[in-house]
Amino acid sequence: MNKSTAIEALKKYTERLVALSEEKITAGEQIYDTMGDMESYGEQVEGPWEEEYANVVADIEEAPDEEFFEFLKEASKAFYGALPCCIIGSLRKREAADAIIAEWLKNPILQKDINSSTLTHEEVEATDDASFAIFIAGKKQSEKVFEALAETFKNCLTTNEMFLESIITAMSSEAAVPQIMALLKDDDLNFSKKADAMQMMCNTGVKNDEIYREMKRNFKLLCKDPSKEIVGAMLMFDYGDTRIVTALRKLVMDKIEAGSENPKEDNTNIYILLSMINKLGGNTKDMTGGKNLFET
Repeated sequence: MNKSTAIEALKKYTERLVALSEEKITAGEQIYDTMGDMESYGEQVEGPWEEEYANVVADIEEAPDEEFFEFLKEASKAFYGALPCCIIGSLRKREAADAIIAEWLKNPILQKDINSSTLTHEEVEATDDASFAIFIAGKKQSEKVFEALAETFKNCLTTNEMFLESIITAMSSEAAVPQIMALLKDDDLNFSKKADAMQMMCNTGVKNDEIYREMKRNFKLLCKDPSKEIVGAMLMFDYGDTRIVTALRKLVMDKIEAGSENPKEDNTNIYILLSMINKLGGNTKDMTGGKNLFET
């Protein structure tokens, strides 16, 4: 495989991806999920691109592992939120991928504060490499890579929100449920990362009794921190199991009681909780003096 030719072809894919995203924005289309939207746009430009660069695509798919992963590492410099499916497909077929990606996830920048003004030029470049490694790890969809990604999540500084958000996206897969469950059961994680692990599980869409019990246990842990209890409640609402209504009602009643002792207490969170209870089918009238606050 001619690596420079392959990189140039990938740059053309990225240019078309960027042009399409800018066209959508100019037309007034809102982008709510940047990664999801980029991948959707990527699907739209991929067909013509793959047809135009058919020979290059064939070379990439048939390249030996060493050449393929050298190309993939270089591809991070031409990355804009999506890669052609042919490259992802080739990645998933390669037995060497798990070990190589796990090594990429050991990038030291993941454990440094990337918001620091003291970062060197090399460290700034390393942030792009780390972000790309996280993206690739999510696309590999294998047990070993998800295990490496979970370890990366645990070691990543809480202040590095950019990396943590990327890891949440990468692990939001049904295939990663065992690794997410392990994170939920790990009580060495701080409350912020507990919430992140709960978000991962919500994003998978997978529900069963074991997951519910673990999600509820983590919710109760978050409730020990007043600044995190509403976050935990929102995550349980997002998970969508109606059995949580009882716990949410108790939280509301505790807040109402606390408010009676402190009239200046902000009632915003109480209203948010009541709204969630109502949407989950629970009764709220007995906590609002018989009024239905949500009648339309």
